[in-house]
Amino acid sequence: MNKYRVMEQVRREKIVAIARVKTQEQALAAVGALIEGGIRCIELPVTVPYAHTVLENVTRRFDGDGVCLGAGSILDAESARIAIMSGAKFLVTPTVSEQTIRIANRYGIPVFPGVATATEALLALECGVDAVKLFPAAQYSPNIIKDLRAPLPNLEIIPVGGVNAENLAGWLQAGAFACGIGGSLLAGIGEGDLARITRTARTLTDIVKRCCHAR
Repeated sequence: MNKYRVMEQVRREKIVAIARVKTQEQALAAVGALIEGGIRCIELPVTVPYAHTVLENVTRRFDGDGVCLGAGSILDAESARIAIMSGAKFLVTPTVSEQTIRIANRYGIPVFPGVATATEALLALECGVDAVKLFPAAQYSPNIIKDLRAPLPNLEIIPVGGVNAENLAGWLQAGAFACGIGGSLLAGIGEGDLARITRTARTLTDIVKRCCHAR
């Protein structure tokens, strides 16, 4: 899957599920439940122990199912390269790390760095990113997308942090490239409640269909 296909899939599906888990078993279970609920763009934060092995095994298990797996919480170029070699199709970072962006661009992998200001967003654009992660989105209203795009019209924005079923439509209607959703979506993973994760995923994908695909 090349860079442009990844970007198109994220743009089309509009939801990037953030599967922040504690074990490989939880990762496999969570990804399976998300796929059953219709979500196929999934970020696996590398905060899980033995993250590169987890990413390799999850990628191997779901490869060929139309699933786009990425790696999140990438802090540096070394972690970025390991994640890419382990099968990540995109990278997500908490900050604008120029070295990390450079590595992603070298290997033709989309990278979504975290920004909170127009200054950070401009720096990310100048480094050659494809979209930025607006974090924490809970600190803003969806109007921030229009405000940031006034001086930066080419900026693609992925709100993360506080996005849920109640406000997803507002972010999408404001022009979000996609939305990252974690806590509210994976709330059942600690108790092994995979059915809850699947139900929430279906609710979110239904919102996307109503907002974006029924026009």
